[in-house]
Amino acid sequence: MLGARVARNWPEFVGTGVVAGILTWVYVAVARVPEAGTPGDVDFFRHGGEAILRGDLAAAYANPDMQGGPAQLVLDTVLLAWHGGSQAEWTVVRFVILWVLLMTTVLLARPRGSSPAQRLWAGGLVLALIALRQASEFYRWGHWWHLPVILMMAWAGGQAASSRWVRAGVLLGVAMWFEPFAVVGVAVLVLAPGLWVAARAAVVAAVVAVLAYLPFVLTGSFAMGRRVLGVSPGTWASVVFGADTATSISFTLRALEAVVAVTLAVLAMWRLRARLPLPVVAFLAATAAVLARIAVEPFWWPYYPVVPFVLLACTAMRLAWLRRPETLPVSVAFLAMAILSPFAPPLGAAAALLMIALAALRAWSTLWDRLAVDFAPMRRSRELDFVGESGTR
Repeated sequence: MLGARVARNWPEFVGTGVVAGILTWVYVAVARVPEAGTPGDVDFFRHGGEAILRGDLAAAYANPDMQGGPAQLVLDTVLLAWHGGSQAEWTVVRFVILWVLLMTTVLLARPRGSSPAQRLWAGGLVLALIALRQASEFYRWGHWWHLPVILMMAWAGGQAASSRWVRAGVLLGVAMWFEPFAVVGVAVLVLAPGLWVAARAAVVAAVVAVLAYLPFVLTGSFAMGRRVLGVSPGTWASVVFGADTATSISFTLRALEAVVAVTLAVLAMWRLRARLPLPVVAFLAATAAVLARIAVEPFWWPYYPVVPFVLLACTAMRLAWLRRPETLPVSVAFLAMAILSPFAPPLGAAAALLMIALAALRAWSTLWDRLAVDFAPMRRSRELDFVGESGTR
């Protein structure tokens, strides 16, 4: 099946590979990025992964700044051990990471069985994201696991919509093995056909997630919830506490933030869940959950919106091909993130989430009908009016 899919989508695989190669060359040859180093937090996560691999579970999360999931720590460690600090090998790593991002984008942005024009437009979206520096930000910060994590959240939403609550729960739980923020992914269970299906999936997700973190908690050195951060300007915390002040983000506060984020995402998707087809609604639900999480965070890092930004763009384009009225607000949400994120990042996430929530309004359908008028019938109608008034052709 995978071979057939590759054969069917070979232009996308080849095209995104060429673009990823060009980007890698630009980053290395033109920008002269030091290839021997490692981007973002990857090198820091390696220390936690090394502790896990040598069996020293107490040391893995003794540092409060170690916020990645155990699966992420181990895989980052394996990745760094594989390339061994070699400039040539790390260039290959960079190329593969960028290729996966671009290939995922171009495949998600169009429906199956796409026409050549749809494929070209999906490729254009990839180029637009590159122009907006999303690819470079994705690589530079080293949080590459956000992409599979949010896709797993979307996959879980699709499984929940089909009443496959065990699969949905396992997918959400495994996502939390990589990133703790995936806990807000329970919001995608709003797609389930009933409360009982959603509740069972949530229980499975909790059990699977606990299996990953419990060994570290039992050591007594699990300090993830004791991280101290400064408040970022533009966040709700900057209004309450003032910007640039050190505040302790306690476990209670983090748990409350997660509850608020899940509530906001569920409210945003409640009316849309029955109006959009899978997998579009699943992508949008996962993206909404992460946008809500960003909007309620008291601090900010530039890599937060990268993957939600990409998936929101793919969702908007996929909806456009389906000619759905929801295209309008989702497209505006994409533009809001593009415009506001560099200046007021949490505001950009909140604005995007608001537009997703408004997509369910009937008014958008009316507006879409007005904007999508076929001009040819209009011209024919005017010609008929002219004939009727003059009596001649």
